[in-house]
Amino acid sequence: MRNNRLLWTLVFLITFVGLTASAQEVDGLIRRADSATTAPIRVRSTTTDDPTPTTGDGTITPGPTDTDKGTSIRVRTTSESIRTRATTTKVAANSPPGGINMVTPAVTDGFQLYPIGAQITWSYNYTSLLISPTAINVEAFCSRTQQYYTIAQNYSVAKRTVVWDTEEYQQTGRPLIAQETYTLYMYDSATQKTDIPQAGKLGVYRNFQFAMYTPRGNTPLNEYKCPTCSDASTILQNHSVRVLLGTSFMVAVGFAWFIHGAV
Repeated sequence: MRNNRLLWTLVFLITFVGLTASAQEVDGLIRRADSATTAPIRVRSTTTDDPTPTTGDGTITPGPTDTDKGTSIRVRTTSESIRTRATTTKVAANSPPGGINMVTPAVTDGFQLYPIGAQITWSYNYTSLLISPTAINVEAFCSRTQQYYTIAQNYSVAKRTVVWDTEEYQQTGRPLIAQETYTLYMYDSATQKTDIPQAGKLGVYRNFQFAMYTPRGNTPLNEYKCPTCSDASTILQNHSVRVLLGTSFMVAVGFAWFIHGAV
């Protein structure tokens, strides 16, 4: 009997301890829930004559009121989102591709010769351009060497003038500029030079040719030697001697004939 009493007493104590722990756990959950709902948040408080809460763009909770005025608290529960609208430009399939018109030098200025080491400036305009590129590439192409010379990359399409500093290029660029004829290439930096032109978009411009040469320094006059002057003077002297001898011979023959006739 004593063992049974001890067993029942032990079961009672275990049950009591378990119920106490469950109650504490539930109380802790309730407290955490209360702290989560009452966490400090950023609110906008407005005072109105009507103590009745109104609905807005969030959850409305009434504030303390008195006999004269009421206070409503508006809580933003959602964040504003920024919407961007994508716009597309429709281009007719038969529209011509965009192009470039060279302004400086003008067509009437003739073929251009530029000294290596100079700063070359080109001005241009866009024509028939319905879809504008973000940037362009500018290059010079030599047909003899089959080399491309980078003048500008990702150059802003808003600009209308490009400058090629050939002196700086000779020091830092590759390949070196040679005394040859070049073709100027200008095209959309997002495309390739070999791409087929599309309606309304910038096509590859390659209608301007120019030549580069190596300038030589000035030579003092007393040091200048004419490569053909000595030969010319020799020829001139020989020709003068021949004319003089021929004239003398004809005068002598004529004089002898005159004397012989007179006798």
